[in-house]
Amino acid sequence: MSALQLLLLNLLYDTLCLSLPWDNVDEDECEKPLEWSGRNLGKFMRFFGPVSSLFDIITFVFLYFVLCPALCGGTYGTLTVEAQNQFARIFQTEWFLESLWT
Repeated sequence: MSALQLLLLNLLYDTLCLSLPWDNVDEDECEKPLEWSGRNLGKFMRFFGPVSSLFDIITFVFLYFVLCPALCGGTYGTLTVEAQNQFARIFQTEWFLESLWT
């Protein structure tokens, strides 16, 4: 990971953490906290695991077949070596940004 990517990652993470001091917890949550259990974790994983994978697949297909060819002037196989390198850089950058957002 390059220094610029790390800087961007830290900046976005720090910006998101700024909201924590102003987070208000519901009163009923303070009176009777929820129990942590493995059952809830399993439900969470069974739901968000496939949703996350589906989102990744859709993003990959969009980047590879729509966005990168539109920006580079063609599909990866039809481009020159220099244009293929640009295609790869754009794809990697967009994939990195998608991973930050999700």
